[in-house]
Amino acid sequence: MNNVWNYISNIGVKVEYNVDFQKRLILQNRTTVLACIVYLVMGIIYFVFNDLKTAIFIESLIFINILSFCLQRKHFHKFSLSFFLISSYLSIFYFDSYAGLKSGAFLYYVPVIMSLFFLFDIKKDKTVIALHILLIIVLFFIHQMTERTLFQSDIVTDVMRSRLYIANITLSLISLLYFIFLGIKNKI
Repeated sequence: MNNVWNYISNIGVKVEYNVDFQKRLILQNRTTVLACIVYLVMGIIYFVFNDLKTAIFIESLIFINILSFCLQRKHFHKFSLSFFLISSYLSIFYFDSYAGLKSGAFLYYVPVIMSLFFLFDIKKDKTVIALHILLIIVLFFIHQMTERTLFQSDIVTDVMRSRLYIANITLSLISLLYFIFLGIKNKI
């Protein structure tokens, strides 16, 4: 298991890269794994709620993350990172609208926004970070204008929303704490 974790963590990492860049790439790979785990758990939850279509859709998001690994392996690092983050924003946006404000899907924005400052080089990538934050603000604005009903589902009941809220707050908090732990451990 350790060998698999090390292999995944080091996808796209070259020895000749400077140490800080290597750490950011490893952190990106581990964050991508964490996102896969969140998608897996949320897919199972929607499956339990008998929302099979949504469960399959969430599970398919894992393949987008695998594509991010493929881009990383080909050394398209910044594109891979932006691809991963933008797909994360869009999935948060979709599920926040799909299940509504009371589902707590918006809580994933906290670890995702924080990740920007760990995964990008703050000194070199200020413009890219600003563009990512601007995209998140635009998505929030769209939510406000549509009152989070753009992809609203009739399947999701108030009971499901409250259970989703518990799952989403738990997983977003675990994601945030895990990300902080990895950031501190790697001294990024």
